[in-house]
Order: sequence, then structure tokens, then C-alpha cells
Amino acid sequence: MSLVIVVGNPRTASRTRVAAEQLAADLSADPPRVLDLAALGPGAIGATEATPAVSQAVQDAAGARLLLVATPVYKASFTGLLKLFLDRFPPGGLDGAVAVPVLIGAAPAHLALADLQLRIVLAELGAALPAPSLLVEERELPAIADVTASWVKRHGGRVA
Repeated sequence: MSLVIVVGNPRTASRTRVAAEQLAADLSADPPRVLDLAALGPGAIGATEATPAVSQAVQDAAGARLLLVATPVYKASFTGLLKLFLDRFPPGGLDGAVAVPVLIGAAPAHLALADLQLRIVLAELGAALPAPSLLVEERELPAIADVTASWVKRHGGRVA
């Protein structure tokens, strides 16, 4: 897998997914593999025994060269659904992957969530994080293509 998007929004077809897919399109001409965790089902992701679909999603994410990890800011953190998914990886389970956290939040202060929580978890799993996280404020969603293009212009070389 070259480019994989993990969408941790508990709703399928979310604005979080749209933002991550736009960033992926700006970073690569190759179509990404999208792992929409809501479509897999929170019960399946949190179950003791992984379903074949959940096991495949973990394998796909672990095999990514570039991993976009997208989540809305939810109760001052990333979603529990995303946490359940990330808990399925052993230490070093994302070795070899470059990861970019993508957050949808209400205010610039929500970028601290990525830096204080999500980036630390991804680094613990072995992912490289050479570029800043992308925070898309809710008010910016109508112009998402401009937001992602600006981020890629400044930071895309670091993740290429």
C-alpha cells in the first residue's frame, strides 16, 4: 500500500473523510485506500477477536508508505473509534510509515490535540511524523481544496 487514509469519524461519508481525501489528492495522483472505520463498525473494531475486515484494515494501514490519520476533535481528543483501531497495533506496528494527522476542529487551539495526543500515539507505534499536523477549522470546510493545497505547498515535500 502506498497511500492509506484512516478515517476515525463515527459517521460514514463524513466531512473528516472529505478533508482527508482532498489532502490525499493534493499529495499523490495515486488513489488512496480509504479505511472508513465507521463502515467497519465500532463493535467490530472494539471486539476482542478481530473480524477479517478489521484485520485487513490493520494490515493495510501497517503497510502504508504514507498514512493520513483523520479525526474530528471530539470532547477535546481524537475519537474513541480511532483509539480502538490504533490499539490493535503492536509497538512499532507503523514502522516505515510516514503519518500525517488530519483534524477537523472548531478553533486553532485544537491543533494542540494533534500535537499532545495523536502524534504521540502514532510515534509510539513507529510512524515518522516529519510535517506538522493539518487542522481544518470547520469554517474552512467550504474551501477545503484551498486549505489542503496551502498545506501541501508548505509541507508536502517533507512527506513525499
